Amino acid sequence: MADDRYYDGRGEVGRRRVPSYVVMPYQTL
Repeated sequence: MADDRYYDGRGEVGRRRVPSYVVMPYQTL
């Protein structure tokens, strides 16, 4: 799991201080 990586709404990989477990649920839905 990368801490600085996160998938935005467009499915692109960016760098942010946002936990993956916060963004992942939205991607799964």
